[in-house]
Amino acid sequence: MSSQLNITPPESLHEEPVTPPLTDEKKPSQVQSIVHFLNSQRMGSSRTTSNTQNIFHLAREALDELFKTLQLNAPLWAYFQDKVRYDYFSQVERFVLRMPSKVHEICVLRLVGQIDSQLEHYRVSGDPRSQAFAKDVCSTGAVDLELPPDGDGHINKHTPDGSFWHLQATWPGVVIEVAFSQSPKDLGRLAWEYISDSDGGIQVVIGLDLAYNTKEATLSVWRPVIMTGEDGVRDFDCVRTVYQTVKQEFVDSDGNVRADEEQGLCLQLRDFAAIKAVLSDPNAFLEPIFISYRALGEMVLLARQIVVDRQAIILERPVLEPGIRKRKREPTPGAEFMSDDEANWKAREEWDDERSEEKDPEYVDGRQRDGRQRAKQQV
Repeated sequence: MSSQLNITPPESLHEEPVTPPLTDEKKPSQVQSIVHFLNSQRMGSSRTTSNTQNIFHLAREALDELFKTLQLNAPLWAYFQDKVRYDYFSQVERFVLRMPSKVHEICVLRLVGQIDSQLEHYRVSGDPRSQAFAKDVCSTGAVDLELPPDGDGHINKHTPDGSFWHLQATWPGVVIEVAFSQSPKDLGRLAWEYISDSDGGIQVVIGLDLAYNTKEATLSVWRPVIMTGEDGVRDFDCVRTVYQTVKQEFVDSDGNVRADEEQGLCLQLRDFAAIKAVLSDPNAFLEPIFISYRALGEMVLLARQIVVDRQAIILERPVLEPGIRKRKREPTPGAEFMSDDEANWKAREEWDDERSEEKDPEYVDGRQRDGRQRAKQQV
């Protein structure tokens, strides 16, 4: 099996921000605009619900404020954790909200499933050392990753679509990102940060680009590269300027699958963890993980058929036989759902208690503040 190899520089992270930098007076309003957008998405009233990616300028010092504000709204915080993927690029103060589509989520689930099924094979057969290694690798889904860049102390935060983590590793060895947007270059930027900021701890970034408004799909694979400089010193150039990418189209613009079962996504067991047992022995854990271009293409087409094509056909729906009565569920005592207001009030109480315990001299208890406001209204 062979694949085309290109060495290309990553997209610059020093481009102009999406919006002008915020002044001190505007920072809170930027947080509120993100909160308002998320609320609109949660309630289904946003005009931008068709977009899968939305970009905001957010100052570094406002990032914590955003998360604290979201946590005060219990239903919104639950929605954010369950439905939203995000990236924060501290160097350009860019906050990216990614709203995965159904096609997107199905592709991630199927790709993760195919990789994990091959890992399962190595968990139960083959070399005992490799079996033990494979047993310690698990799919960890869309976990939040905090990646500190070199030197500046600011933390980049990302939520990958999928990841595989070895129990002894600091970072997931393999990260999966599926793009369903008009900006495929964001995959390159993400891959650059994953690999460089983890110092190669993240060894492989798999990117599936499902082109916007077309049937085309492309696979990209990024890995760190060690290069020798002109002075003879070996440099981890991926950190700054160079990464390794294999980019192949496996579904063309007409939706035709590339019928190639000899080439495709090529991994090895050793890719799943940058730990001493792997790094100290270049001949260990070489067992292949392989998914052909044809299998990848069929995976994407099936996802699109499930989501798009089913809307154009009459789906068969189960019908209860005549005479069967569907009973209503009886409420469980003490298990009634709280309204949004009740949930928000409960979250605020917990936040007030936490701040009070910290004895913050500048903090005014939200319950006291709301009570004062109601008293003023009654006067």
